[in-house]
Amino acid sequence: MLHWTRSTLRGFTHSSPRRVLAQNLSSVAKRDINLRIIFGSQTGTAEAFANELEFDAQEVNINAEVIDALNFRATQLMPKDGKEYVNAFVVAVYGEGEPTDNAKKFFKSLEELPPSTRLDHVKYTVFGLGNSQCFHDRFNVIGKRLDKDLEAMGAQRVHPLGLGDATPTLEGPESMGERFTTWKQGLLARIQAMADEPVDIAPPSSATTASSTVPS
Repeated sequence: MLHWTRSTLRGFTHSSPRRVLAQNLSSVAKRDINLRIIFGSQTGTAEAFANELEFDAQEVNINAEVIDALNFRATQLMPKDGKEYVNAFVVAVYGEGEPTDNAKKFFKSLEELPPSTRLDHVKYTVFGLGNSQCFHDRFNVIGKRLDKDLEAMGAQRVHPLGLGDATPTLEGPESMGERFTTWKQGLLARIQAMADEPVDIAPPSSATTASSTVPS
């Protein structure tokens, strides 16, 4: 017959899988995702969509903020506050395939970034607003361009490009509003999934701390 002493049980408890698991869980935390919704709007539709996305995000406890593209520059894609952001661009095309008036300075600032600029830690998604009937060959060129440019600089697309079409003949699931709703719901589900992914918060070892050097 086995006799378990207190010292034996203490040793078993200290090395039990449950305790090891608890120790491991203490070194991780869930991600705090912040949604920035940047809109480029000429007639108000993109701005309305942006406000709708912000409202729905807050309803499911996602931190969200709407930003007029007039007040946003490409350098702000790389914040220094240590927070994790998903940048959702809701941008319309205007005129002969140009950015809206309030988004022109943002696109110019993106073009003026140094060629060596990398956006590897930037997370983004784009919903474009266009009209295939009026501008078939330039349909949603602004949304497509922004999506392509950000990807080319190494940014991480967290949700597929959405393309809304204002053609009056389109109804039901193909209408502008329905396409946006589908895109929006998918984005919010994706952010919730990202937030549920644990993040290792253990401080880096001094032996693995990265350092940067500037070539002479």
